[in-house]
Amino acid sequence: MPGNIERLCSQNPNFRKEAIIKIEALRLGLHIKTETEKAALAKAMTKAWSGEQHIYSKDWTQSRIILPMYFSFLTGGVCAFRHNPNSPYSIDLLNDRYMFCENQVPLMEVAIPEAHPLYYRKLSDGTPLPSVLDNIIGDGALICVLNVCFWEKCAFCDMTSHASILKKKPGMNFIIHKDPELVGEAFALCVKEANVSYINITGGTIIGHYRGKTDTDFYVEYLEAMGKRVEFPRHYAIALAAKSKEDLKRIHATGIKIIGMNLEVWDPALFAILCPGKNKFIGREAWIQSLVDAVDVFGAGNVVTNFVAGVEMCQPYGFTDVNEALKSTLSGYEYLMQRGIVPRQDYWCVESGTRLGGSQQPPPSEFFVRLTRGCYELLGKYGLPPSPFFNRATNAIDPIHDLYD
Repeated sequence: MPGNIERLCSQNPNFRKEAIIKIEALRLGLHIKTETEKAALAKAMTKAWSGEQHIYSKDWTQSRIILPMYFSFLTGGVCAFRHNPNSPYSIDLLNDRYMFCENQVPLMEVAIPEAHPLYYRKLSDGTPLPSVLDNIIGDGALICVLNVCFWEKCAFCDMTSHASILKKKPGMNFIIHKDPELVGEAFALCVKEANVSYINITGGTIIGHYRGKTDTDFYVEYLEAMGKRVEFPRHYAIALAAKSKEDLKRIHATGIKIIGMNLEVWDPALFAILCPGKNKFIGREAWIQSLVDAVDVFGAGNVVTNFVAGVEMCQPYGFTDVNEALKSTLSGYEYLMQRGIVPRQDYWCVESGTRLGGSQQPPPSEFFVRLTRGCYELLGKYGLPPSPFFNRATNAIDPIHDLYD
């Protein structure tokens, strides 16, 4: 009897098999079956960029084995490694090859790529580069400069408490608040030595002042520290809270090309419930207006807003019907695209340390397949690119770049 992935592939023959595997690996996560395979994967981690951003099980987060940030397909494309001990999907070591499996049935050979040589470098003050630079994936990189958020956290986000765990984990060398000059130094190394052309800067939101700086002051300092060392690549982006038009102009003046301000969920009632901090301090309508204003400053196609795809079906707050959930979210996508704003999808991971953790179940596969196809078709309708934050070689959180040959 065919497994779920084979069934989905037969129902969606125009999709790459890699896209279907990625949808399911992001939806339900992966597990590692035996102590032998855990040891082999841990050994591979001596050559791979490590990171633990989305974890279903806190037992694993507290273990001494460090997970990879992602795995890759031999045909191209990458997928985030989200550990879930109860997932039907696994990466198994078979005849010295890593195989993506469903219920122990091998489906496709995958790889855990070796880290770029920069992984072994130290910055001028002796700080290991991976403590400042979160990852390099293909020709893309991520730097999270502040691993804590100061407003009431979103119901699906475990950023602050998770950071406190990683801070204590052996071998992680985890930094919560990164020094702007070290970030600038790491950024310059990425551009000059790793030929990185997709760089994403992000971090938590500041309410009021932090160390004498507003949220805009705080992030502009980082942008200036980077910009004085090397010219920003075309696909250099920053993700922030919604801003006034004056602050948007100030951010744009640093030379950055792309901005993201993450709405997370379209339905007004769900926004208020799931994003209480954003709703209290900014509000949904003001957030959307900030996105529209940003198009005036950065240009159509250069303004992105993230959606936590699938969280609109969380219980007991969200939709119970797939069609109604899709109608809501895709109508939001279209509203934004009509105004030159690009929706980006980060598939919901039911993290154990969040308000939605515990026994919560993600939406069915059908929801994610139809949502991703609908988003892709709308992007074509309005002549917008899939998220300019990424290309296929760097997008580990959304199969939008992987769908078709």
